[in-house]
Amino acid sequence: MCPPQAAERLVELYRYEVRDTVPDKALDDLVQLAAYICHAPFAVISLADADRHWFKSKIGLTEPQTSRIITFCAHTILSDALFVVPDASVDDRFTDNPLVTGDPHIRFYCGAPLTTPEGLHIGTLGVIDREPRNLSPEQLDALRVLSHQVMSHLNLNGRYTELLTAVGARLKAEQALRANQAKFERLSDCTSAGLYIYSGERFRYANPAAVAITGYLLEELQSLTLWDLVHSDFHEALKTGLKALEAGDGINNHLEFPIIRKDKAIRWLDFTAASIEFDGQPARIGTAIDVTERKQADALNMAQRQVLEMISKNDPLSEIMNTLIRSIEALSNGGVCTVLLVDRATQTLRHGVASTMPEAICRAVEGVPIGPTVGSCGTAAYRKEPVIVTDIASDPLWAPWTEARELVLSHGFKACTSMPIPDSHDDVLGTYAMYYPESRGPTAFELDLLKTSSHLLGIAIESTRRDDALRATETSLQRTLTATKSGTWNWNIVTGEIWFDDAWLAGLGYSREDVPSHISSWERLVHSEDLPRMKKLIQAHFTGTRPIYECVNRLRKKDGTYRWNRGRSQVVERDAEGNPLRMTGVDTDIDEQIEEQESALRWDQVFRHAQFGLAYGRVADNVLMAVNEAFAGQRGYRVDELVGKPILPIYAPEVREEMKRRISEIDRSGHLVYESVHQRKDGTTFPVLMEVTVIKNAAGDPVSRVAYALDITDRKRNEEKLRLSEERFRLVAEVTNDVLWDWDLISNAHWWSPNAREKFGHNPAKEPSIEAWSSRLHPGDRRRVLHYVDECLRSGETAFFDEYRFLLADGSYGIFLDKRQVVRDAQGKPVRMIGAMIDVTTAKKAYGTLERAYARLQRLGRELQRAEENERRRLSRELHDEFGQLLSALRLSLARAGGELKKYSGLKGSVLKRNLTVATTAVERLFLALRELVRGLRPAVLDELGLAAALESMAGDTREASGLDCRVSIEPNHVAVIIGRELEGTLFRITQELITNIVRHAEATSATIVLRYADGDLTLTVQDNGQGGKLSTFKGGYGLRGISERAELLGGRVELRSVRRKGTTVAVTIPVESRSKPPVRSDHLATGTKSRKGRHGKTA
Repeated sequence: MCPPQAAERLVELYRYEVRDTVPDKALDDLVQLAAYICHAPFAVISLADADRHWFKSKIGLTEPQTSRIITFCAHTILSDALFVVPDASVDDRFTDNPLVTGDPHIRFYCGAPLTTPEGLHIGTLGVIDREPRNLSPEQLDALRVLSHQVMSHLNLNGRYTELLTAVGARLKAEQALRANQAKFERLSDCTSAGLYIYSGERFRYANPAAVAITGYLLEELQSLTLWDLVHSDFHEALKTGLKALEAGDGINNHLEFPIIRKDKAIRWLDFTAASIEFDGQPARIGTAIDVTERKQADALNMAQRQVLEMISKNDPLSEIMNTLIRSIEALSNGGVCTVLLVDRATQTLRHGVASTMPEAICRAVEGVPIGPTVGSCGTAAYRKEPVIVTDIASDPLWAPWTEARELVLSHGFKACTSMPIPDSHDDVLGTYAMYYPESRGPTAFELDLLKTSSHLLGIAIESTRRDDALRATETSLQRTLTATKSGTWNWNIVTGEIWFDDAWLAGLGYSREDVPSHISSWERLVHSEDLPRMKKLIQAHFTGTRPIYECVNRLRKKDGTYRWNRGRSQVVERDAEGNPLRMTGVDTDIDEQIEEQESALRWDQVFRHAQFGLAYGRVADNVLMAVNEAFAGQRGYRVDELVGKPILPIYAPEVREEMKRRISEIDRSGHLVYESVHQRKDGTTFPVLMEVTVIKNAAGDPVSRVAYALDITDRKRNEEKLRLSEERFRLVAEVTNDVLWDWDLISNAHWWSPNAREKFGHNPAKEPSIEAWSSRLHPGDRRRVLHYVDECLRSGETAFFDEYRFLLADGSYGIFLDKRQVVRDAQGKPVRMIGAMIDVTTAKKAYGTLERAYARLQRLGRELQRAEENERRRLSRELHDEFGQLLSALRLSLARAGGELKKYSGLKGSVLKRNLTVATTAVERLFLALRELVRGLRPAVLDELGLAAALESMAGDTREASGLDCRVSIEPNHVAVIIGRELEGTLFRITQELITNIVRHAEATSATIVLRYADGDLTLTVQDNGQGGKLSTFKGGYGLRGISERAELLGGRVELRSVRRKGTTVAVTIPVESRSKPPVRSDHLATGTKSRKGRHGKTA
């Protein structure tokens, strides 16, 4: 067992110098007294050495010492208290101890530790018996007191010895001083230690060494005090230390402090002082040893440790160099340091770091060439050895460098020592220079500083550059792996353990927990069709048949799909017999490459077999490079007649100038859709829809164009028909008799549209207030109408209408239907009301005429609906069947072309390959545009399955996408035959708009779609169980107004019912057989009645 503070205890023991000494009578008496008091046959003073307990005094024991392993004393010195063992034979710690089982057969032991004034236990005073027993309290106290007496004796003996030594030395010194004064002076003259005698803080004597240390003559020193020499920063500390020495409180009798020599140099002294008599007066003699070199070495070692620690922590190189040169400058005698680094590309020196060097000098030495006579640094780098220039002004090495020399001299620097900074191969990394303000060379210490620090700088520079290169390599590798969608793995073939990097796992969508680190995990991810082939290839690589393992395979992603992968790996470690131990590889995602190959094949098929026109032209000379059969045939040409021909002649003469400008616009924008006119071979023309995409090279310059051309002759005819129908509809709308008005509820101002003069027979603009309107209400209607207006403003409703009689200028009353809309602010407060007054007086008289006009309008609406649906169906089918197939073939062709290009390694990265990639991207964009266009024209499910199946499909999609329980009911089953294809599109879109509104706004859980035919009417009912009471405006689609207008054009009507928290029902009824009368419209009301609509159009 090892006592605490073992090292300090041994030092203290050795200081007493009592080990292996002759017996001490006083200590023997104390041992005898302890044995007597405790009635013990054995007593011993044991001193605990490093590996033994030596008996300084003993009674009853014959051996002089015992091993620390078996001694009882080793336990005693572990504590300040007495250590008592009543019966060692039953104590687990000692039952098998040789001193117990054998001679002297110890049973009882009691020991007191011998404790020094510092609290360290150096031994014990113990008593021993062969019989088990205990001591009385008095005996224990006595043993404790005797142990103190032992230590007092040892301490007194030590001091006595020291005193005898000191007295003897003093007597001898006094005798020698009196008898051999001359000898003392000769000895003081010869010693290297400085001897100073001072009294009253003034020097009385100094030996030659002291004079040499301070730089002052003896006469000069005698005029100075101690404090004139000591550095001012250490005055207080030295005064405190000297007082402690004088009082005897110092730990030792010497102090360390710096002095300032006569030449202003700083030297460190180890100073020892003692009191003497000099010339019969009290004085002190001091011994000073110059320890400057040791202090400098300590400081240098500290700087080295700090720099090496910074290097190990990868601190920035600039911080490391700054720290080092500041430390070196502090250790030097006024030196200023600079570091220049070699630029190997230009063979010059570049500024590295300079802590206190003027900026002008740093700029002057920037880019200094490396050569035989280029100052100190350029020459040191050239020679690869130190260059010492003691006088810059006259040294030939600085002569050619005149400008820099004068600049350095002007800043007060007169000498320079430059040291090359070597790397581990003894190549020069830079130079480390020290400039001096006086003409001199470096001291031995400064030269050692430069050598040591240049070596450290070499380590720092080389380490930093190596770390930078490693980080750059790692970054480059990571970027490469990221750019190529690659991941790495490392396989321990012996244990089966395999490690995947984060990129490998992320590429397949896994986390590290998803894939255990064993080769079996990888095997489970490989497609079952690929695994046997891959194992054969791996085995062939193991046996050396294949130097590199490379394979294309499929790996299962986390979502269950498979990704195409190219693996490349190699065995990197084998045992002595050549058996593989470790294998490392890279896996690359090649899904896009595989898809590009397939796309190129499809594009080729599309291009060749498309039923619509496709063309490929060159930008440089505007020449057609390729066209398909459809493009050539639509214009009356063969393909070979157009290839190689200019592009402009295929356009009609009247648009060619416009096309020259448009071609420039296409090349500038990169993509353009426009309409134009093409000319056939026979000179006839036809309208076309063109979509042109520009293909650019790597520099971003346009090189070619891909064009899609669609003959839109039929579409133009239909558009003209539609335009004529819309014109007729506009003319019908213009003949309406509505009078518009605007009532500002804040200012009470009232505005009328200009046609009010004609309607009312007076000028309402001269009567702008609302009172002018209310005063002309028929007395029988005024109260009801005004009350109804106030009620609507208070209720929060936004839309309502009323019918009343209104006074005209001739004194008669006209009947007007007034439709109103309330506008409210953000807080719901009504701020204005707008509306339209419809003169229904004449309408009532002309109702018969209106019935016939309305019937004609219905027929016109049906014709327009039928024409629109037919055109939508035709365009959708043509785009899907022809354009879709051609795009598929074109994508396949491009994929095949890409596959062919890969066979020619010389074409890697070529313009042709890039153009192929751009063309493939353009085709994919065409596919997306085509799908959206076809979907917008007419849902394919209508043509393929009919309205009933389309509604069922819509309900299924809604259930799956939103969770809304949507069901369809059709009565009777053959209703699709009754409807006819011209109404399918309209009914489907109305249903789609209503279901979309339910999903977005109704907060419903179920919805029912019912399509029923009865008595010549087809009724579409959509009902939900949502919030109700607040109907949506159906943004972005038909909307309720649009649905109503569509239904009315077809002779139908729309009914809405909404109950708060119970849901909403919308019913659309359309006649499918000829009817003699149109349905009664909701705005044809009888005189004197009123109707009110809620905020979403519900009739109350």
